[in-house]
Amino acid sequence: MDRLPTRRELRAAEEAKAVRPRRDSATRTLATPAPRLSPAPVGRSRRTKAANAVVMTFVTGLVGVMAIPAYAAGSSLEHTSTAEGASLQDYSAANAQVVTADNASSAPVEEEGFTATSVADLNAQRAEAERAALAEQRRTQLASTAVSYTGASATQLAQNPIYQGTSASGVAAVARQYLGVPYVFGGGSPAGFDCSGLVKYVFAQFGLNLPHSVRAQHNAGTVVSREDARPGDIVVWNDFSHDGIYTGNGIFIDAPKPGDHVKERPIWSTNVHFVRLLG
Repeated sequence: MDRLPTRRELRAAEEAKAVRPRRDSATRTLATPAPRLSPAPVGRSRRTKAANAVVMTFVTGLVGVMAIPAYAAGSSLEHTSTAEGASLQDYSAANAQVVTADNASSAPVEEEGFTATSVADLNAQRAEAERAALAEQRRTQLASTAVSYTGASATQLAQNPIYQGTSASGVAAVARQYLGVPYVFGGGSPAGFDCSGLVKYVFAQFGLNLPHSVRAQHNAGTVVSREDARPGDIVVWNDFSHDGIYTGNGIFIDAPKPGDHVKERPIWSTNVHFVRLLG
C-alpha cells in the first residue's frame, strides 16, 4: 500500500512548480535585449535610495555647520564696518572744521590783495588808453599842417618867448600840444621832431635857447634825483642816446624813433637820470 504524501510534501511540490515557470520566464527575459532597459532590482534601488538619503543628510548638516560661522562672521564684519564708518565720519567732521576755519581767516587777505592789484592794473590800462587816444587825435589834427609848417623856429621863439616866467609845470602842458607829430631825424619844428629837437622847441617857448643835442641839453641843466624829479624836468638816458620831457608819475613825452610819432608813455628804462632846466 502506497504512502500518502504529507501536507509538507504537497506544499513543497506546489512551491517547486511555482518556482520553475518563474525561472524559465526570467531566463527568457534575460535572453532578449529588453531587460537592459528594465529598472534595477528592487533591493538595489532601495539600497541606492538609502545611500542617497544618507549623503543628503550629511551635506545638509555640513551646510548648516558652515552657515553658522559665516553668519557670525557677517554680523561681526557688519558691526566692525559700522563702527569704523562712524569713526571715519567723526574724523572727517573734525578735519572739515579745521579747514573751514583756516579758509575763513585767509580769504580776506587774498581778496584784498587781489582787489588792490586789479584796481591798479585797470587804472594803468585806462591811463594808457587815454594817452593813446589823445596822441592819435593830435596826430590827425597835425597831419595836414606839419609838412607845410612855416612858423617860427626854436631860435626865434627863444628870442621872443610865448610864455613868460619859468613855470616847469607849464612845460609839460606845452609839450602835450605836439603829441602825434611824426618823428623826423634832425627835425626841430611841428613839421617833425627828433628827441632833442622836441625838447629844444618846447623850452624855446619859455625863453631857453638849448642846443640840438642830448648831451648838450644835459650839460645845460642841473641833475636831480628820481625822487626829486617833477614835471618839466628832462629825462636823459645815461648813455645820452635819448631824452624827453618828464610829466610826472614815471611818465614822459618823447619823439621815439623813425616811423613813430611824439607820444606820452611810461619811462621804460632804469638807466636814466633827471635834469632840471627851469626853477
